[in-house]
Amino acid sequence: AHHPQLHRAPKLRTGSMFAQQLGFAATWSRPACSSCSHILTRPSLTRSLGLSKCTAGHTVRRIPVVTATPENFAPFGTLLGDTSTSSTSTHYQAVRVVNPSTNFASDEDTCVLVLCYEPRPLECKFLERHYKHTQAFIPLEGKPLVGFFAPSNESAEEPDLDAVRCFAFDGSAGFVMHKGVWHEQPFPLVPGTKAVCILRNETVRELKPTDERTQECHGQDIDKLNLAVRHNLIFTADADAAAAALLSETESLQ
Repeated sequence: AHHPQLHRAPKLRTGSMFAQQLGFAATWSRPACSSCSHILTRPSLTRSLGLSKCTAGHTVRRIPVVTATPENFAPFGTLLGDTSTSSTSTHYQAVRVVNPSTNFASDEDTCVLVLCYEPRPLECKFLERHYKHTQAFIPLEGKPLVGFFAPSNESAEEPDLDAVRCFAFDGSAGFVMHKGVWHEQPFPLVPGTKAVCILRNETVRELKPTDERTQECHGQDIDKLNLAVRHNLIFTADADAAAAALLSETESLQ
């Protein structure tokens, strides 16, 4: 039977408290498969492996969410924020300069977009990579983002599915990815989230699907793969766990 995604008012849980402390209204959804909107189940045979099934049969692999730090995100890219490696401006002693752009690369045709997000299920069925630039995401208004990543492996046609990781970014810093790092479009935790994205115009043009059935994209600067079609697999994460991790990090800094 087909079950549409169910929306409900949030209870006062850790994730909701995190959003409320920042002045945001949290929106939570009952877990559902983004490919078919069937409700997710958790059979006992797959629970120990972190796997589940939606009622349409997609295998769903749950990835633990960790708060991004310069150290744990280093295999995938660089955080864009205040760091201990900053220097003082030559003309303005009250201005410190942080230059993470040494890790940014785009030979030409670079553009800046503002992405406007609304919450969607934390389910990753696509992973994409870029060959010519190091894409950057910079959240606005201090609102958090969650992202799925897999290491660069340029000699392989697909990502290492056993190396997929999920990071939560608290909104105080953005990130720039290494060339070839596999990733999904970031996920917001609260409504009305906006982020600046720095990428190539060529990539924007190549985001038109080359296959209408799979919605995959392939071009000179992009490979965007549909894992649900290729491997009957979707990666997922717990929005409450992501918010709790960020809340714990915030409290530890106070």
